[in-house]
Amino acid sequence: MIKNKLDIRKLILILYITFMLWVIVLKCNADWVVEVAIYNLEQPIETRIFPNIIPFYHLIKFFKSGEWFEIDYFLNVIIYIPFAFYLSYLLKKENKNKIIILISLISSIVFELFQLFSGVGGLDSTDTICNVSGAIFGILLFKFMNQYFSKKFLDYFDIGCLVILIPTFIFTSISTIIFFANLM
Repeated sequence: MIKNKLDIRKLILILYITFMLWVIVLKCNADWVVEVAIYNLEQPIETRIFPNIIPFYHLIKFFKSGEWFEIDYFLNVIIYIPFAFYLSYLLKKENKNKIIILISLISSIVFELFQLFSGVGGLDSTDTICNVSGAIFGILLFKFMNQYFSKKFLDYFDIGCLVILIPTFIFTSISTIIFFANLM
């Protein structure tokens, strides 16, 4: 039972973390992820995706050739903004910003390692840098909103987040259940 604003913000963070898992791990499409993983894991080791340890390698390649540009950079920043924003509400420690950045760094590395070892994608240093940058923006957004907006506005902001996240959670849960049911 939801007793206070802190419980609502915990619920929002939990729902958002499940959304992050669905987007980052399952790439919003469980069927496609399994197909890609199986394909990549069946390939000889020398042809598999290897870690990209050169930050912004693809961005550098784009500026040199002008061929293409990945929107993933922006999405990797954006997905960590709400995560850090709501962690800022929940952590009351004096050095919470460092803790949030550390949690964001560790979770990003775990997601990247999962993608590498599951065959879903590759470990990319740029993703981790962008994720941590998003966390920093989330911390700054939290500070800005608490300083310049009323508590009533923040309550409405929470309600807006719940209105978006609850149907998203239901959709991702149903699609994941259907996916795993089809595997059996």
